[in-house]
Amino acid sequence: MQAVVVAGRDERLRAGLARLAGTSPVRVVGFVDDVRTLLGAADLLVTKAGGMTLAEATAAEVPLLLYGSLPGQERGNERFASRAGIALVARSRGALRRLLDRAVGDPDTVERLQGSLRRLRRPDAAQHIVDLVVEQIAQRGRP
Repeated sequence: MQAVVVAGRDERLRAGLARLAGTSPVRVVGFVDDVRTLLGAADLLVTKAGGMTLAEATAAEVPLLLYGSLPGQERGNERFASRAGIALVARSRGALRRLLDRAVGDPDTVERLQGSLRRLRRPDAAQHIVDLVVEQIAQRGRP
């Protein structure tokens, strides 16, 4: 098993995490421009439930393990992802550990989440939106 931890622009956090990771198979990076490449290599994304993160993971069909989400929109995102069957949600560090063990130790768990992602995602949504907008414009232009 390998892990990549993205610390963003917080250099102090990145350096501290890198020290903790030591020579383990955990790679710690700072800000990343190409998140899609990392997601393409991932079997599971452990993160909080930010809207863009959920959108990226859904597009890449990467199951989620959500933890530490903020009250408000992120908690709503958690509920959506959990109910849609694309994420496991941990509310405590102990639950996070148990769910991570489950996801890593039981391939059926990740496969079930991926199946839900495949059913949920709509790769042709942009084309449908354009078609509807063009149709509405055409209808309004008719006498």
